[in-house]
Amino acid sequence: AVSTVLCSPLDVAKTRMQAGGYKTHSSGYMVYHCLRDILSKEGLRGWYRGLAPALLTVPLFWAIYFPSYERLKHRLEAAGHKHWQPQSTAQGVAQPLNKGSQPEQDEADEVLALAHCLSAVGAGCVADVVTNPFWVLRTRLQTQVLHRADEHYKGTIDALKTIYRQEGFLAFYKGLAASFIGLSHVAIQFPVYEWLKRQARKRNGGKERPQDLVLASAFSKLVGSAIT
Repeated sequence: AVSTVLCSPLDVAKTRMQAGGYKTHSSGYMVYHCLRDILSKEGLRGWYRGLAPALLTVPLFWAIYFPSYERLKHRLEAAGHKHWQPQSTAQGVAQPLNKGSQPEQDEADEVLALAHCLSAVGAGCVADVVTNPFWVLRTRLQTQVLHRADEHYKGTIDALKTIYRQEGFLAFYKGLAASFIGLSHVAIQFPVYEWLKRQARKRNGGKERPQDLVLASAFSKLVGSAIT
């Protein structure tokens, strides 16, 4: 919630620029110009348009995503490969019955990577379907100043009612296909994250240290962002 509030001005500026509201040659100047223009024309409130849906959606998305990911992950790990079976550990992660040869271990790692990739994408699809209506609300509220004044919403509830009345229920799922495409990020991030956790456990005798999890999370996020 704190990061959502702090990043709201940049989020509004990004959405406005994506909607074609600002066009300059320099991307850095574009952001500065957009933020300054919003502040001068709309006041501080302009930086926080769409904040209410965002404050609801961000925690809701992750509250759905992580349980879905864990459930899918354990099911796919259990069914993934003949050398692997669900075995309870302190971390709740399926472990190999034996290390076997290096080719077998490599194959098992590939199976796990595929399981984690599918789990990440599957969980993302579930979370996207549930939260997409709120993202539509946020985007409409952030970009409404680009339209005529008589088309502006009075607030989040008014936007919800107006969109449903004028465009129907399916309007809340506009952009869902693009959201699914955006899941390519987690399809890379989470397999890398899980692999780094396994390597850390091997080095630490099966234990997970908080600092290892932080590093794995940060590096996997970096890799996912760099590739996608």
